Amino acid sequence: MKIAIKHTLLLPLLLFFFMSAQAFASKSGDVNDELEQLGTEFAAAIRHGNINAIIAMYDMERTGELVAEQLYDGKKQRTHFLSGFMSNSKETFVKNLFAFQQASSSDATFLKVIETDGEKTPVVRVDLDTGGHDFVHLFAHKNEQGKWQAYDMYVATAGKRVTQKMAENLTFMLNSKSNLLKRLIGVKQLDEELIVAYRELTHHVQQGEIQKAWDIYEQLPEKAKRSRGLLDISLGVAQLLSEELYTQQLELLAKYHGDDPTTLFMLLDYYFTVGEYDKAISGIRAMQDLYGEEAALNNLLANVYYMLNDKEKARAFAKKSRQLEPFFIGAYWTELTLLNEANEHQQMVSLLQTMEQNWDFDFREADFAQDTMYDIFIKSEPFVAWMQLKND
Repeated sequence: MKIAIKHTLLLPLLLFFFMSAQAFASKSGDVNDELEQLGTEFAAAIRHGNINAIIAMYDMERTGELVAEQLYDGKKQRTHFLSGFMSNSKETFVKNLFAFQQASSSDATFLKVIETDGEKTPVVRVDLDTGGHDFVHLFAHKNEQGKWQAYDMYVATAGKRVTQKMAENLTFMLNSKSNLLKRLIGVKQLDEELIVAYRELTHHVQQGEIQKAWDIYEQLPEKAKRSRGLLDISLGVAQLLSEELYTQQLELLAKYHGDDPTTLFMLLDYYFTVGEYDKAISGIRAMQDLYGEEAALNNLLANVYYMLNDKEKARAFAKKSRQLEPFFIGAYWTELTLLNEANEHQQMVSLLQTMEQNWDFDFREADFAQDTMYDIFIKSEPFVAWMQLKND
């Protein structure tokens, strides 16, 4: 088993941001209820791939205003930028922003309303068809019609808000204020040669020339390469080149920015890969403090304890995961693996029958015969009796 936490939003967002740069009074309880409804509807729209519903729930103009505020001091410059930003298709913007929803088997679940950056934000967990997860905090407000709309998002796998990420990327391509550039690159004085090099890097990313983009990154000064901003960029590039490079960049992120709470979820996959399970458990526990008891994090704990060879705890967390969310399929496969290793074949059959009831499954011997790990199971008495019953 392996924890699958990738930077699922990073590259689609990068590509859109680079392209965009070329175009120029309720009671507290009521607010919570309304935000919970927004989170529930947002999750449903992602789950069903309903782009039109997401478009209706997202305020693209406010997103543009927040990006402009980070890029420019002058009102005229902000207005000019916003005009160009809004000339982009809202449908294209939303499709790139929610690239994960285009995978038909991805799922999304509203978890709770928490405070993020001083605002109440609905949290939606996205379960990707690749097995990975993401946690999205929706910053929302009421529009002129009194309807709640999201206008920004904090994305756990990126460790940043969407508007922050956009401003950081666009600042290299536009004549924006230098303090944002300095913060991103991690230098006290701007180096024009460095800025030119980064513009070339982003151009190669935009053109899909990933190896060339990586080569540019490798030539940057060491201090710049390990800055948080450029490390974030490099992760998206490295992920497309090789698992080794991706792990290497995560190691740098852990070394230089591991104490930053916003890297917490980003680094879980790295800690799991290199066997630093105590740090992985600590990170998951911290996220449980933030998001509460929910299925995905319990299933991640099951995977970690599996690697620690503590099968009893692994089974307990997998079972807890599916009890919390009976339709969280990842927990079923985790528990099935553990039952298989313990040769508890009758329980395996019972679990598989539950999966058939919950989803459109019709398990047959051929489904298990292709994997040698099930060799003993498919010869067991409970399995044979189950198959005979199905064939009668």
